[in-house]
Amino acid sequence: MPEHADSRLQRLRSSVRGAGRNTRGADDVAGELAAPVTTGRRIAVLGIRGGSGKSTVAALLVSAYATHRGDRVLAVDADPDLGSLGLRLGANSPTSLANLGRVPRVWSTLDEAERCLGRSQSGAWILSGERGSAAPETVAPNAYFGVLHGISRYFAVTVVDAGAGMVTPLNQAVLSDAHAIVLATPASIDGVVSARRALEWIREWNPQRLQQATIALTAMSPQAVSIDLNRTAEAFAPFGVVPALLPYDRHLATGSTIEPWRLGERTRNSAVQLAAATLSKARALP
Repeated sequence: MPEHADSRLQRLRSSVRGAGRNTRGADDVAGELAAPVTTGRRIAVLGIRGGSGKSTVAALLVSAYATHRGDRVLAVDADPDLGSLGLRLGANSPTSLANLGRVPRVWSTLDEAERCLGRSQSGAWILSGERGSAAPETVAPNAYFGVLHGISRYFAVTVVDAGAGMVTPLNQAVLSDAHAIVLATPASIDGVVSARRALEWIREWNPQRLQQATIALTAMSPQAVSIDLNRTAEAFAPFGVVPALLPYDRHLATGSTIEPWRLGERTRNSAVQLAAATLSKARALP
């Protein structure tokens, strides 16, 4: 990775130079994004339905942490339906979560764990999903716990890109094990309604988990940026959840590998603020 002449705090402030116009200042965002963790934090990104942009959200979080933190960051593709996290990050691992879950094992050192992982341009390690399989294998919850806990202990922040929906056994395992939850949904009226239903499900399943939840509204078209955030926030207020908007971005819309320098300034700022707020929730848990 290239060396930078300026300090990490200076780079953080530069990344969020537009954030001062929002509810939090750039220094606050930078401090939260780079805050140390005592034990590894696991962040789950779920799509409330297909086509929600969850892999894009997960990749933006991974890139933000890997770029602005001084410790190790891991990305895990737990989507059984041929997940695209590896594509969005521009890297794949030599094996997959499903393959590692077939035979229980112990990684005694970071070097052993690294042999199973790929590396993205931003410096993040990645455990990608199955590729080229007509019938992807669903990972059992116990296998997921075994792999994730065995590898993630070597990383400060782990972002898990889970499948769509809330009620599959694997996704419930991902939710129960996460320190913070990001629910991705389209920035539309239908997307807001779907997100409310997901929050209602979480409240019935485990109401305490609402404190760790964030709604990421993903704008799928230029017209979506006109969504009324005040009214949207009112829709989520009964759950104590504040939504975040990721504006439409032509580079993200290509569906290819995300190159942060090609993102619009609003998109970069929004992604960094979402990453900081999510990590803040994750750090709040013991």
